[in-house]
Amino acid sequence: MWPRTLRFGQVLLLGVLVRLALAPLGAHPFDTFVWYDTGQRVFAGQPFYGVTMYSYPPTWAGMLGVVDAVYRPLAAWFGAHPLTAPQVVRIMGRPLLLGSPLLVDWLFLLLVKLPLIVGDLVLGLVLRRVAALRLDDRNVADRAFAWYFLNPYVIWISAVWGMFDVLPTLLSMVAILLFLDRRDALSGITFGLAVSLKYFPVLLALALLVAYRGSLSRARLTQFAAGFLLVLGGVSLPFLLTNAGAYVRGVLSPTSGANVGRVSVWGLADSLGIGNVPLWLAAADIVATVALVALFSAIRGRHPPASVMPNLWIESSVVALSVFYVLNYAVNPQYFLWIIPFFVLSHLRTGRRPWALVLVSAFVLLYIVTGVQHYSFFLPIITISPTLVPYVLPMPDVPVLMAALGVLVWLVMLGVLVQSVSRAGGQVAIRRTIRELRGAFRRSRGPTPGNPGVR
Repeated sequence: MWPRTLRFGQVLLLGVLVRLALAPLGAHPFDTFVWYDTGQRVFAGQPFYGVTMYSYPPTWAGMLGVVDAVYRPLAAWFGAHPLTAPQVVRIMGRPLLLGSPLLVDWLFLLLVKLPLIVGDLVLGLVLRRVAALRLDDRNVADRAFAWYFLNPYVIWISAVWGMFDVLPTLLSMVAILLFLDRRDALSGITFGLAVSLKYFPVLLALALLVAYRGSLSRARLTQFAAGFLLVLGGVSLPFLLTNAGAYVRGVLSPTSGANVGRVSVWGLADSLGIGNVPLWLAAADIVATVALVALFSAIRGRHPPASVMPNLWIESSVVALSVFYVLNYAVNPQYFLWIIPFFVLSHLRTGRRPWALVLVSAFVLLYIVTGVQHYSFFLPIITISPTLVPYVLPMPDVPVLMAALGVLVWLVMLGVLVQSVSRAGGQVAIRRTIRELRGAFRRSRGPTPGNPGVR
């Protein structure tokens, strides 16, 4: 896996140059249109929840406002501008489904992806440092950087698609490291920033706290919670005060039960025409995910061997995200970027072959490039010049192959989860952990007629 002919500096330079070359040429038309539309409204001081298709916590929207502020004068200078859907059809000379009113231009794409490219680089450097300090092997550290930074799937998500999942993933990794250093308030603040971008870091925080519950005191938990809530309250308060209904509907829209399927076994339901699930089933799915993340993290943290304890956070993170991928009813392709850094560290720590890293990266990337409903990820090339139409690579849309790949990825993640639980003791460990958690809960309630409590 490690390209022995490349040194660290060469890997870094190659990864940066590939990303910079791809950034203005490719995009998912719908998502980048949402970024463009939201950035314009944020820059103009206009509301965007309930008005645009933006459906995330507000921090990324704020970053889009900054991107728009930089884009406007540069667009006037370079003459860059989006194309309308009818213009795209006319330039391409054929009917095609764009999926959005506008095709965002190359300059906006380059600017909006620069923070993602920086995020990829910094996360790769963090992995390198973690591997060097905890595994004490420079070659392994360089391998960690290369496995992440030259991963074609990772490059595609940030530099081609234009999704920002690397940013909450990076912040989550930093938050975990701060927690391990017992800088709990800063860890909570950083986790809060991560959640203010996307929700999934909540699962990583929960897994971390449960797995390391034996070393936690009330003071540590208080500091962590204070930092976490301070950030979330700070970013949410302005929107709650101005238009609470639109804000709540906007940030909770991913939990509404729509869009069943994608990269999971739920894709079979989507193939059968079951396009969404009722709200109660979506809520039950979320509750089950949280409960199993807590349970399996408790199992991983239950009397771990001395050799495992320093790196318990790696395995608990893999378990938490695996539970999400196995259970959640709508798993988008970009979501798997969350687990790639933890896969890298897990494989390097154990010395086992990185089969999960390779299979997930390959299958999900293949899923992306064989399920293109907007003709091509490289349509933005024509915003540079209409004469570049011959260089727009058409991409296939094969629903049967997508469904098969979704099931394959689901099976890989199920295998990762089962293997992790089995190494921690399997069914016996599950029963013992449930009894321990039940006892801890009863003790926390204090003395009652049926429970005399701790004397």
